[in-house]
Amino acid sequence: MRFVNGATRACSAKSSVAPPARRSKLLAPDPYEHDLRRALNLGHSFGHPLETELEYTGILHGEAVGFGLAVAVEVATRARRLSR
Repeated sequence: MRFVNGATRACSAKSSVAPPARRSKLLAPDPYEHDLRRALNLGHSFGHPLETELEYTGILHGEAVGFGLAVAVEVATRARRLSR
């Protein structure tokens, strides 16, 4: 599951290439986003219990959140709240 470092390097490389004006536009708040906390919590509801169960060893926080994202998608799909 150690894909995090490669993904981080790829993101860093892309952000260092983008001109400052482009970067500031990418980081600007979305005027239509009214419930940002909800989006930030996605993946954490299932990821944090996994971290707790593993006593915070053997898994990175980002990996646990990635697992949580996968579980959340599966739960939403099964509940017919998300189409495939």
